[in-house]
Amino acid sequence: MVDRTALKVNQAGVIGTLLLAFLLSALTPAAIWLVPLLALVMLLGVAQPRLGLFRQFYLSVLKPARVLTPSPSRESPKPHAFPPRLGGTILARAPLRSRTARPPAPPAAPSGSP
Repeated sequence: MVDRTALKVNQAGVIGTLLLAFLLSALTPAAIWLVPLLALVMLLGVAQPRLGLFRQFYLSVLKPARVLTPSPSRESPKPHAFPPRLGGTILARAPLRSRTARPPAPPAAPSGSP
């Protein structure tokens, strides 16, 4: 059994956190650490679903307050674990990649220009 509402809350949490990290990174470079923190949250949620931060927010806050209602579906949860596992792995490496990436070289001036 899979609660499709929980999956949607998780997707919204991931997108919201990435958007927040992007916007805050314009103000402070330290905001880039939201990305590996999100990766950790995603990977922990795959390893132990009870540790998933967004799932717990849904189960302990949104669902009891009846802000969102469950949408159970008779399907295997295994396929739904792949995207957060892949996304968490990629996001965990993102800050390392951005620190080692070289900025592009400025374009060369055309010959014969003053």
